[in-house]
Amino acid sequence: MFGIGTVIVGSWLSEGTKRYHHVLRKLQTLGVDPIRFGLRYRATHYEREKDWERWKAICPRLDWQIKVNIDLVGSGGIK
Repeated sequence: MFGIGTVIVGSWLSEGTKRYHHVLRKLQTLGVDPIRFGLRYRATHYEREKDWERWKAICPRLDWQIKVNIDLVGSGGIK
């Protein structure tokens, strides 16, 4: 059975975390929400405009905690 070293997998995880963090920060600086975090916030907070204004103030300052999981299903063909 072939194994992949924990160092390699660990570097994939940290690289994935860095990439996702970079994308989320970029979206924040652009002021866009394609993942629709704001829509979910608005759906779960009921004071309408007051909460929406609060979200618009909070969103640019959010700090992301990202956890990446990688499941290796197969290694592909080996020659």
